[in-house]
Amino acid sequence: IMGHVWQEDARPVGRFHLVDINRSGLSGWTTVVGIPGDPPRRFAEAIVDTMDNQVRAAQYARECTDKIASGDFNDATQRANRAFDMYANHPSASMCAEVIAEATQQPVDSQIAYLERAVAGDSLLTRGWERLGRMYQQAGDSVRSLAAFSTQSRLDRTNRELRTGVVAGAITL
Repeated sequence: IMGHVWQEDARPVGRFHLVDINRSGLSGWTTVVGIPGDPPRRFAEAIVDTMDNQVRAAQYARECTDKIASGDFNDATQRANRAFDMYANHPSASMCAEVIAEATQQPVDSQIAYLERAVAGDSLLTRGWERLGRMYQQAGDSVRSLAAFSTQSRLDRTNRELRTGVVAGAITL
């Protein structure tokens, strides 16, 4: 978890980026805004409560992945939905739900919706942008596919093959 705290219009603000390491399920961004004049302890408690919520949602996302591994897609879906109840665009839960949608042969639009939730929850999720680009391709939407791959290439600047593909796609369009 990386972040920083600052003051804006006499209100304390904390912005945190949660990075998924070793399938922790922790991913995305969260912002906590305090109340002007509140003691620092109350603001710190608000941050702790928010992070606790993130950790519980991450646990459900991990359980979703575990349920997929055992082939229990119904329980996996329930776990993803519990994570969504706590964090509407939980990236790890969204990626898990997209795998379920693919495995159960749901329409491409369903998979796209989950992937859009994933990148809304964590705009730096390169894996999500890559899958989203492929799903747009599958749906026949070249413009949105190129936009997703372009975003991925901005996040992964060392991937020359991807950058070349984005340029070739732009020229083709």
